[in-house]
Amino acid sequence: MFEVPRRNKAGGLALFWKEDFNLNVETFSSNHIDTTINKNTPEEWRFTGFYREPDTQKRHESCDKMRVLKNRRASPWLCAGDFNEITRQSEKRGGRTRPHSQMQLFRDALDDCSFIDLGYVGFPYTWHKHFADYTIFERLDRGLATAEWFMRFPGTKIHHLDVSTSDHKPLRITPEGMDSNFHKPFRFEQMWLTEKGCTNTVEAVWKERVEDPWDTKVLNKIDKC
Repeated sequence: MFEVPRRNKAGGLALFWKEDFNLNVETFSSNHIDTTINKNTPEEWRFTGFYREPDTQKRHESCDKMRVLKNRRASPWLCAGDFNEITRQSEKRGGRTRPHSQMQLFRDALDDCSFIDLGYVGFPYTWHKHFADYTIFERLDRGLATAEWFMRFPGTKIHHLDVSTSDHKPLRITPEGMDSNFHKPFRFEQMWLTEKGCTNTVEAVWKERVEDPWDTKVLNKIDKC
């Protein structure tokens, strides 16, 4: 895990990855965590988790930061997060019309970084706010990538997930073609026995007469605990 601490009660970023995943944190700030995956190998690429300033008076600073990040490394690049902006009016429903200049500032930054919007699967908006008479929906969270990254993972899908504990929808990004064949060996966990009914299930399984003590059916029954 890598953490950028919050300021008072606001902000804060965190990045988690599996222990066997070859990832290096390069730079960070209150708005981003920039990483390199498979550094100095032919499979090298970048991932940046980004949070754009919600204050419209400071959003140009976030755009400039994106441009600086773009120039730090030429690897295929994936950048995802909460960008606190839309690129067109169709990405907003309800409330006042978004000023064109505000959207253009964001679009210019995306063009300067050579980003392609990876699209989405699911409900078209990722953020909402309820008022007494209406609700505003906007697509503020997205995944962006350079052409080089998209050519490496051409079938990538971004799913807008449902969640009841936030006004933002989480993004699940599934890069097609990424090596995900690693499987950990089966290990029985002692804490499973604290679950109701698990002990009885394990005892029943061990009483079964099987030729192989690690028969697939046995492991499946234990796993269901």
